Amino acid sequence: MLTNESALVNEVSHRKPPFIVVGHHLHVNYTNYGLQQPIGISLVRDPVERFISEFYYVRYGDHTKAGNQRHIPKEVYNRTIEKCVDMAVKNKESGDSVAVSIGKFCGCTLNHEIVRFCGYDKRCTSDPEFALSQAKANLREYIAVGLTEQLVEFFQVLEKLLPNMLKGISRIYYENEKIQNTIRVSRTFSKDRLSEEVLQKLRALAAREYEFYDLVVDRLRYQQMKLKLIL
Repeated sequence: MLTNESALVNEVSHRKPPFIVVGHHLHVNYTNYGLQQPIGISLVRDPVERFISEFYYVRYGDHTKAGNQRHIPKEVYNRTIEKCVDMAVKNKESGDSVAVSIGKFCGCTLNHEIVRFCGYDKRCTSDPEFALSQAKANLREYIAVGLTEQLVEFFQVLEKLLPNMLKGISRIYYENEKIQNTIRVSRTFSKDRLSEEVLQKLRALAAREYEFYDLVVDRLRYQQMKLKLIL
């Protein structure tokens, strides 16, 4: 995985089209480097579901690897999700941002997608209003952004928009045993069922993230209608 902006720009600038760069990358404006902006494709996940999955993944891992306690302090690692959320709510009320509160008490992130679409600007992690505004603006640079909860619909959109590259991806996804096995073994171990009270607290903390997520939902639905995939 390419972990910084210069490495990503260097990778793209030295490749001859057509090519695909895959990974968990922050948004980059390639025109700032004198390059043509590549076709952007991405996926987002329901913010609370993504947070819950990350919380348990860093503690328990999945079928391919164990959790990694080294990334978070022991007292955070041993804290239940209910406890850390309550602490984050109280800390936010004292003045800290949601990102600071969640990171401090839970050891994972709740503003993941906004930061990813905002990019490498330092304000993407320090200024929540700027980050949300920039993420929304950068969303227009992507030909399509799907939802992990609606993969079929997303694949259908991609097949229509990029038929020369992605025709048949729905069939390949569901019929390829290697892909399906990867999905099975990468599911997070030991996710507890949370109470509605805790879920509501998390949704409230993730208000900005849901504002961005809902924009992605609406945009995908508009594309489906425009492409006559739905009425």
